[in-house]
Amino acid sequence: MRRGAPRRMKIVLLFSREENCQKASDFNREMNGDRIQ
Repeated sequence: MRRGAPRRMKIVLLFSREENCQKASDFNREMNGDRIQ
C-alpha cells in the first residue's frame, strides 16, 4: 500500500470516509499512473 505517496494515501482515506470509495480508487489509480509514468 505504501507506494512512496503517504500524502495521497491521506486523500484516499478522506475519500474512503465518504461514499466516494469508488471515486477514491479511481483517483488513486490516476495518481499512481501519473507517478509511474
